[in-house]
Amino acid sequence: MHVLTGPVHSGKTTCLQKTCALLSGRGIGLGGYLSEAVFENGVQAGYDLVSLKNGVKNAFIRKEGEPGWMKTGSFFFIPAGIEMAAKIILQGAKSDVLVVDEAGPLELEGKGVWPALSRAISQGSAELLLVIRTRKLEEFLRIPLLSRAEIFNIEEKDACERLAESVLDTLGTC
Repeated sequence: MHVLTGPVHSGKTTCLQKTCALLSGRGIGLGGYLSEAVFENGVQAGYDLVSLKNGVKNAFIRKEGEPGWMKTGSFFFIPAGIEMAAKIILQGAKSDVLVVDEAGPLELEGKGVWPALSRAISQGSAELLLVIRTRKLEEFLRIPLLSRAEIFNIEEKDACERLAESVLDTLGTC
């Protein structure tokens, strides 16, 4: 299990894109999703899920929401987006590498994608590559399912390259 960590807007998703391209180029089957920022009129409006299996985008998180939607900070989680993320995670558990960009406060409360993610981790068939913001990392590492993760901090030199090499090594393909 690998965790990529760093502060908000530090390049974690960009690092994952590079890592996924490298892994895919080596014949590694990828499942899961990236969270791609969405901008409207030059202002960030939220995030879309981008499936690593087929490239399909789904609305996931927005700054504007509706009553009853889960919320953390200034973001609302679109219910259909949460359902799609869970579906992508469970399908991705059958891949060589399951990428989840990212787990946060909702997952620490057992909400959001946590039910699907904990199930996928428990099944243990795919190598997990999970993104967790630095300020939430310690809390996540207290969860027994995540306590033995190898940590890569985006702010450290060559973190993306070392992450890709470590995943390949874990899969026995270096």
